[in-house]
Amino acid sequence: MKIENISEFLSDKKFDEGLKVQLDFDNERKTRIQKIVELSTNKKVIHVGCVDHMPIIEEKIRNNSWLHKLVTDAASECIGVDINKEGIDYMQKIGYSNAFFTDLMQPTLPQILSNQWDCMILGEILEHVDNPCEFLKTLNTLYKKNVDKIIISVPNAFCYYNFRNIKNGFEMINSDHRSTFSAYTLNKILYIGGFTLNDLFYVDPIYHFHHKVINKLSGKKMISLHPGLSNTLLAIASFR
Repeated sequence: MKIENISEFLSDKKFDEGLKVQLDFDNERKTRIQKIVELSTNKKVIHVGCVDHMPIIEEKIRNNSWLHKLVTDAASECIGVDINKEGIDYMQKIGYSNAFFTDLMQPTLPQILSNQWDCMILGEILEHVDNPCEFLKTLNTLYKKNVDKIIISVPNAFCYYNFRNIKNGFEMINSDHRSTFSAYTLNKILYIGGFTLNDLFYVDPIYHFHHKVINKLSGKKMISLHPGLSNTLLAIASFR
């Protein structure tokens, strides 16, 4: 998806309290995992937060839905990092020697610092961070010499279920989330953090029952709700 040139607003050279940002939606209907694996194929990748949820790793491996396995298989080279030491120990025990216990904000891991990397995956992380702008600024300062791009996914503020739930008088949310994001606010935060947005995708589309029936009969995922109502935003951004 492309966004019109709004750099002067991102940099605060211009201000508009009612800025209308034109969005050009693509026709892809992919999950977050499918898109990340596609972007990781034949790339040198750092996978941040690689453990996921430790109690269900084996189940996800059986279902072919554990992201670290999929990225490891697709990438030309992959290392995973996480601050969950128990999870990293478990990953190494089941054969993932490319997993390392480290704090990304303390750049001491030689496997990262002694190499050049195509991308760093930050999936479902930014919404849990107290200050996402400062987090991205620090990330930029520490890794701009070693990493070309970041791939970042966050909750879409305009997800269909948010509208449906609020109409029914409630909000359903991960209780650890600090933020949700729109295309513009994600772009703004990336810009403040020292990154330039290269591309943005709406992933994890919403399918109603009749969509599922038609797609099953056609053998393809041809239709869903409007892309802008998808669950997740996925951005590719370059270090600036």
